[in-house]
Order: sequence, then C-alpha cells, then structure tokens
Amino acid sequence: MEHHIGELKRKFFVKYREHSPIRNFYIARNRVYYYKKFYSTFGLVYSVLGLISQITFIILFNRNRYRKLFMIVQGIIAGVKSK
Repeated sequence: MEHHIGELKRKFFVKYREHSPIRNFYIARNRVYYYKKFYSTFGLVYSVLGLISQITFIILFNRNRYRKLFMIVQGIIAGVKSK
C-alpha cells in the first residue's frame, strides 16, 4: 500500500508539500483543537505561527489558493466549535 501526505514540490529553491484542501482543513482544525485541549502560552504561539506559515506557503506557492484558504478558515471555525 502506498500513502502520500502531500505532493512534494520545489519552487524558488524551496521544497514543500502541497496538500489537498481537505487536508488543510484538518491541519487547521487540529491546531485549534490541540491548543484548546492542552492550553498553554507556548501552544498558542505554536498554533498561531503554524497557521501563519501554512497560509503564507499557500499564498506564495500553491495552486487552488482560494479553496485551500477557505478550508483553513472552515477548519479554524470547526476547531473553535469543537468540545
């Protein structure tokens, strides 16, 4: 069985993985969920910086930017609403 987390790409000497929109949703949702579950200042900084870097890479390097950014927002909303 073969499993891919994301498509490995290179652009402007930067290697990165391009994930599907639904994977971006789950990454964003889980960042918020784990911050809520294990509340700490470090967790907040880690979550915010992770979301900022994820959004930056999508804007600079990915195709289908609007759909992926929309799914990140949906993931954040789902994470906030989760128990």
